Amino acid sequence: MSELEDSMTTYHQIAEAIGQVCFWWTAIEDHVADVCLHAAACIEHSLSENAGWDIMLIMMLNQSDRERFATAKALVHMIGDEAIYRKCEKIINHIDNDLRPERNSYVHGAWDVQDGSIVRRRVSVRVLRPQSRKTELKHYNEVPFSDVDQVRRFVDQLETAYHDLSDLDAAIAGHGTTPCG
Repeated sequence: MSELEDSMTTYHQIAEAIGQVCFWWTAIEDHVADVCLHAAACIEHSLSENAGWDIMLIMMLNQSDRERFATAKALVHMIGDEAIYRKCEKIINHIDNDLRPERNSYVHGAWDVQDGSIVRRRVSVRVLRPQSRKTELKHYNEVPFSDVDQVRRFVDQLETAYHDLSDLDAAIAGHGTTPCG
């Protein structure tokens, strides 16, 4: 197999792994919305009836990820169970502060096969000052990339976060005598 064919095989493996990143991220987004809905139903029981659930769902699905994360933490806090809130805060902060930027880097980065290897670039424009009186425009930053296993390890982190959210949602659903199921 030629060097170019080998690089293209790796490129396709990376593309498949990034597809898994997208799959798990969508599952996380949906699960954060579930956490919000169930927490809101614990606080105000009527939200789980009639149009209340649909109204909350519309609100959740029209928020950005970061807004939805903040909403989840606020609603879980309103339940009044400190242990559940601490668990929520830890999970959501990890997703928002650690996983989200990495996810964005994989999904929105520019990928290329160059000289037989995979190059990942973060597309951005910055003015740099390499010397005290001289500036230059840089269009991208190259991001270190070792191999497809790097993406797969990140997919494992996303899957773990999803399962942590599932546990959190179950804790909310089992909270007291509320109709959170």
